[in-house]
Amino acid sequence: MRRVILSSALAILAMIEFSCEHNTPNSPEEAGLGYFPMKVGNHWIYESAIPQSDWAFELKIVGTTHISGKKYFIFEKRNLDSGFVDSTLYRADEDGKIHIYKEGQERLYIDFALAAGESWPSYLGYTGEISQKNGSREVPAGAFENCVGVFFDAPDSVDEELNNIYAPGVGLIETSGFRFVLQLKSAVVNGVEFP
Repeated sequence: MRRVILSSALAILAMIEFSCEHNTPNSPEEAGLGYFPMKVGNHWIYESAIPQSDWAFELKIVGTTHISGKKYFIFEKRNLDSGFVDSTLYRADEDGKIHIYKEGQERLYIDFALAAGESWPSYLGYTGEISQKNGSREVPAGAFENCVGVFFDAPDSVDEELNNIYAPGVGLIETSGFRFVLQLKSAVVNGVEFP
């Protein structure tokens, strides 16, 4: 069960975006309405917010690749305790959609342009839903405004729900699920350090 939760947490950690401006982006990497920054060299450190839990992860963008003419960013996730490393491919559309490439297929991961309460079929049997817009959240890396909440549920699985909070210009600042809460401790995103 812990392996399933750990794998889900690692996959979710890769959900990170760019700036909250609604102007036309200059490139797909600047899309996602600011909540999933994609630039090689960006990296984030997450630690457990639950006492007596030693989960800690590093997420970094290590490169790019092209599949079927589409540019994907390679997000590498490392468990700082076990050393386990996983990687996932993501790309952004100009209209705020983030796509994930997994198991040889591209799926819609998050649609940040949707209103609160709207949902979509996501990856690996998950359904995604915008659970909150314009929220605020404080984590070890700082206090953030204009946050977007995304809820993931795998209806055919038990205890697979995930709640994620994204901040503009930073990306994923918190992810939680069954028996875990991970919060952003520090990051370097597009040359800006947090905290």
